Amino acid sequence: MDGLVAALDLGSNSFHLIIARVDHDELVAIERLKEKVQLGRGSDAGVLSDAAIRRGLDCVARFAQRLRSVPAARFVVVGTAALRDARNRDAFLEPARRLLGRPIRILSGDEEAELIYLGVSHLLAAGDVDRLVIDIGGGSTELCIGGNFAPRLRASIRLGCVTLTDRWFGGGVSMAKGYIDARRDACAVMAPIAAAWKSAAQGVLVVGTSGTIEAVQSVLTANGFDSGPITRDGVADLERAIVDRRWVTDLGVPGLAPERVDIFPAGLAAVAAILETLDITRIEFVDASLQHGLLYDLVGQRASENVQERTIEGWQRRFNVDRDHTRRVARLACALLARVCVRWDLADDDCRCLLKWAADLHEIGLMVSARQHNRHGAYLVENGDLPGFSVEQRRAIALLIRSHRGGFPMFAFAAFSEPMAQRLKRLAILLRLAVIFERTRTDADSPDVTIEANAATVELTLDVRWLADHALSRAELEVERERLAAAGVVLNLNTIG
Repeated sequence: MDGLVAALDLGSNSFHLIIARVDHDELVAIERLKEKVQLGRGSDAGVLSDAAIRRGLDCVARFAQRLRSVPAARFVVVGTAALRDARNRDAFLEPARRLLGRPIRILSGDEEAELIYLGVSHLLAAGDVDRLVIDIGGGSTELCIGGNFAPRLRASIRLGCVTLTDRWFGGGVSMAKGYIDARRDACAVMAPIAAAWKSAAQGVLVVGTSGTIEAVQSVLTANGFDSGPITRDGVADLERAIVDRRWVTDLGVPGLAPERVDIFPAGLAAVAAILETLDITRIEFVDASLQHGLLYDLVGQRASENVQERTIEGWQRRFNVDRDHTRRVARLACALLARVCVRWDLADDDCRCLLKWAADLHEIGLMVSARQHNRHGAYLVENGDLPGFSVEQRRAIALLIRSHRGGFPMFAFAAFSEPMAQRLKRLAILLRLAVIFERTRTDADSPDVTIEANAATVELTLDVRWLADHALSRAELEVERERLAAAGVVLNLNTIG
């Protein structure tokens, strides 16, 4: 299936539209629209308010214009908790169907949990570790546990940031009291499933999606409570800031988007309750969503796959990479790595993968400009969508691409921990050498080179005839000697024959 596909999620807090191009079984997002509608805000005994219905239909009308270029059979529209629970949902659904020219499917809680899990599976690398996926929405929270693409346990509970906000905040109640009450309520809602899910959640990778979890992570990082994943200690520090230090979040908090100010305390209460009741120590945010799961379901991709391999191949096609040449560079770089991996503390598979991925993508920046294409390529990797790769992996690959030619960017390595910076520095040297040796860009011209290394010295040995016959590589090796010397590494070149 090629061409455009789309998914529209009519959520309890926000409506999300994603439009993607299908290219060789890869979904490439070309537009993402989001509006904070709060369809579930102010509902009374399961009845959507007239104001909420108007907000929702106005948003649908705007999104419907964008969907006119997508064939009706190639986009899917779903409703979640607010529409699932509303007794008067037809007052919204009928006019929304007419605007979209497409039926609207109301997902059950289990369906929603499984589709979110599917979306996450297509954006995470395959592995042997089971994962727990958590999505805190406006009206409900979905949880799903499984391995790779096979969910085993799923649940949907009535715990959402909009419903908690309606119930416990506003009406003159202090932020501190509202937060304490909301957290207690969230723990009570989690209690019926806590026993079964607490044991299932031990020893698994815990992944969070949705705006609520993203906002909590962003605030924790911006205010110095955490520096990566959401942790229980970081959340406890933030809770103390709200309850004891009387933070007033509606005045604005660093890291918090303005449109989430009103529902942030309730969202934090939900996150804290889940961490406590399931005895979870950390949650890693992944920018996946129900919409991703809907798209993969629409195009029939529900089976296990190597997500990282698919992503690399898709980027190579998209940026018109010379795949024969990148294969050549990757092969030589990995061969050099095999000779020095023990002495250079690069023997684990993660190092080999980082080096190969960087070699596979090191020329994507040529699509922007031949001038400083290493910088362009690094920017694309660090800021682009790379399903299957963590933020840390993207940063490392980007740095290797940035470092594969030109001056050795010592300042850039300082952004990593000292041990990781040392490893990346050494991987960059191997990639740089492979690029220099493969300058002719033909298999017949690849050299037979040996390498030895210690902490501060690299010894290369080449056939004297090859070196004499490859003036460009010879000249670049002389320049490389000077560049590595500035980085504290001595490059010695020996010849035989």
